[in-house]
Amino acid sequence: MATQGARGGKGGAGIGWFRGIAIDADDIELLAAFWSAVLGAPIAEQFDDWIRLEPGRGGGYLAFQPRDEQSSGFPVRPDVEVDDLDDATNRIEQLGGRLIDVVEESEGDMHHVMADPEGNEFCLVKPFPSGSASTSS
Repeated sequence: MATQGARGGKGGAGIGWFRGIAIDADDIELLAAFWSAVLGAPIAEQFDDWIRLEPGRGGGYLAFQPRDEQSSGFPVRPDVEVDDLDDATNRIEQLGGRLIDVVEESEGDMHHVMADPEGNEFCLVKPFPSGSASTSS
């Protein structure tokens, strides 16, 4: 069930909107190529210190920038929706990623925790069941 929280209401005005996720990386070209293949999203723009992929169906994008030694780091673990967890896991492993964990939820749902070639974690998830709201928790 969604809660109202500090926004003052369900779906309140907010301060901004989700645009994308920038990932600090040691090798931005390696990760951009990996994620481009995983998501089927071509590179939209590329500079020495920034590579951005085309937005996906939901409008969000991934971008990559060099890791700053002074940054405190912010752990990010995006969810990637797939129809077949095992097939997606195998394809990601062929691209240089690896399976970290298989998580079985108490409701019978399951997702795979994966890592990209630099060890950044993400989850493979199945689509929400028909009729369920993506905002429920």
